[in-house]
Amino acid sequence: MEPCLRSLLTQDYPDYEVIFVTCDEKDEAVPIIRALMRDTESPRKPRCRLIQAGPASTCGQKNRNLLVGMDRIAPDSSVIAFADSAHQAATDWLRLLVYPIARGETDITTGYHHIIPEDNRGTDIRPHRHRARHVPAAGNPDPDPAMGVEIQP
Repeated sequence: MEPCLRSLLTQDYPDYEVIFVTCDEKDEAVPIIRALMRDTESPRKPRCRLIQAGPASTCGQKNRNLLVGMDRIAPDSSVIAFADSAHQAATDWLRLLVYPIARGETDITTGYHHIIPEDNRGTDIRPHRHRARHVPAAGNPDPDPAMGVEIQP
């Protein structure tokens, strides 16, 4: 898990923040995250925060963590990227993910993961570009912007 989490802190992107979200202090990732946040070896280390979402009651824990993380992002954030703690990102992952958005070529990009054959446990994530437009959810005149995305190959 440590190499995967560290990979989010070593992106070749000029200015970004990493928000780590766990259920609580007992999560096995917390000591690793705290150690990475204290590490001062990287001269370009991004801003980092660790947030505890609390236990989920109306949805799965992963969804709860995402919702709490979204609630805590800076209001002036222009791009939001998500990654799991088991996915290792190449140093250019964030730059390649944001590039088509920054150029106005698309509104959304996504990634997919690859199993790393050496250990069959870790994965890496790679950007994949889609054309997308917002599609209102059926019967909902004011849909949640995270819902109803139509992917166009």
